[in-house]
Amino acid sequence: MLAFLKGPFSKYNIIISEDGYHATICNPFSHENIRVEYFPADDFTPYIVYFSFQHCHLLDEENVIEWVSEIIDGKRCAIEFFANHANLFGGDIEASSLENLSYTSLEQYTGYYGIHKLYQFADSFKVRGWDSKHNFDGKFVKNDDGTISLNITPIN
Repeated sequence: MLAFLKGPFSKYNIIISEDGYHATICNPFSHENIRVEYFPADDFTPYIVYFSFQHCHLLDEENVIEWVSEIIDGKRCAIEFFANHANLFGGDIEASSLENLSYTSLEQYTGYYGIHKLYQFADSFKVRGWDSKHNFDGKFVKNDDGTISLNITPIN
């Protein structure tokens, strides 16, 4: 079922379960592997792809290849928000959005822009990419003037 992964990702070690419904694309840079699961009984989104904190429900092999390629090519990263070290919510984020990352851009990304403020729900976030150049932890810091800034710590 998941043997189609071996073509486009042949330069990586891919482990496919005996039943063919589960696969792991091994990350040579870190422990953040990509896992793919296939559920034939699901007529709408039979594929679930996992990377770091995130997962994505996808329709077909083409969608799986596209999403995995974006992760491996460094175009897309996983992002997760936390409160007191507990996972709140997350998703994936385009790596190009990380270049000018600000508290305001994160509010707009999450939809907490306006009445509700992101820092009222979350106190930190983590971003993880296929290679370590996009890996960092961030904290929200309330400044003396009431503005919120980001304290970023790279993770290698």
